[in-house]
Amino acid sequence: MAFAKRCHVHTQDLNRRTPGHREAERENLTTAPRASPSLSFLFSEEPQEKLEERKKKFEELKKKFVQTEHEKEERKKKFARTEHEKEERKKKFEELKKKFEELQKNFARTEHEKEELQKNFVETKQDKEERKKKFEELKKKFEELQKNFARTEHEKEELQKNFVETKQDKEERKKKFEELKKKFEELKKNLDKWMTDLEDTQHENEELKKKVGELEKNLDELRNELARRKAQFKSTWKKAPLYPDGGFYVHLFLADWRKEEFKAVNVTLDAATAHPVLLLSEKGRRVTWQERCQDLPSSTQRFNSLPCVLGQLDISSGRWYWEVEVGEARSWDLGICRDNVTRKERVTMSPQNGFWAIRLYDGDYWALTSRVTLLTLQEKPLIVGIFLDYEAGDVSFYNMTDGSHIFTFPQNTFYGILRPLFRLWSSDSGSLTIVQVEEN
Repeated sequence: MAFAKRCHVHTQDLNRRTPGHREAERENLTTAPRASPSLSFLFSEEPQEKLEERKKKFEELKKKFVQTEHEKEERKKKFARTEHEKEERKKKFEELKKKFEELQKNFARTEHEKEELQKNFVETKQDKEERKKKFEELKKKFEELQKNFARTEHEKEELQKNFVETKQDKEERKKKFEELKKKFEELKKNLDKWMTDLEDTQHENEELKKKVGELEKNLDELRNELARRKAQFKSTWKKAPLYPDGGFYVHLFLADWRKEEFKAVNVTLDAATAHPVLLLSEKGRRVTWQERCQDLPSSTQRFNSLPCVLGQLDISSGRWYWEVEVGEARSWDLGICRDNVTRKERVTMSPQNGFWAIRLYDGDYWALTSRVTLLTLQEKPLIVGIFLDYEAGDVSFYNMTDGSHIFTFPQNTFYGILRPLFRLWSSDSGSLTIVQVEEN
């Protein structure tokens, strides 16, 4: 406050001066030497303690300023060092990147070599014989090397006995010794290499023997298991004429194993029994429906009421089976019948009347029992197999597409001659074809 008052008074004095006074002061200022300004008037009335406090604050600010400048220099150095470390890290990253790419290449090459080794792991008998021959050749070469080595050692001893000779002889012997030494070293290298190959070959042969032994053991176990299951099946199917779906032997195995117990037969159609509306192929293996009835000679064997045809096979004993391709046919009957069934009049197809058959009609499958039985099939059959065991009174039907069981008639007592039966219902029925099977 005192300082402000003094400044205000001094300013008023200056403002009171006339312009003449001001010009005289300017001349005095230009001519008289300038004295250093004194700040005593500023601090003349200030207490000494405040002066000391201001000086201390000034020194502290000065130190802070110097310290700030020092920290600024340190930050500059640290920034430069950081930039240098950044460049170093960048170089190191590039080197690591190159090493990683090389490792990737080595890994891919190692994987390729691994696959090649796996492909060549299992060898044929011919490869085994070739390895055996190679082993014998290596053995012979090894024996030859042993002989050469002994001969070389003998020559070396002879050279040592005749060591004292003329300079010329000595030089010649020295040259010969060097040559023999080189040959000996080469032979030794080849011997080491052949010994390594021999050991590798023996090791590989031992590994192959172990693998073959394990495979033969597994194969024997599979054969024993297959034989056990086949024996179990053979002892079961005779006792159970009706096979429920979902059992172990259903699908894929059941029909194939049952074939082994039955005699396959290639059935041909008997033209003398064919209804006039049915057309047979030249070889007697396919039957189709035609619109107009054929003008055929009259015969006691021919069906006139039911559009059926029989196969040329008389069965009075044994086990037999044949296959019929139904394909996309819409309505048909398949099975067996007695040779003396009614052919001139309408008759219900049932076991009581001498018929054992299954039927496809209007999209549903039926078993022609005394009271027809609706069948539920998991898959539509394209080929139907008919299995007949005359002595056991067993007739069964199988879906040969997936080997599953379709239906088995309850056990009957057969007598007389039985024959294969085929029936179509209309012109939309399609055709039935007897499959050519390999007779056993």
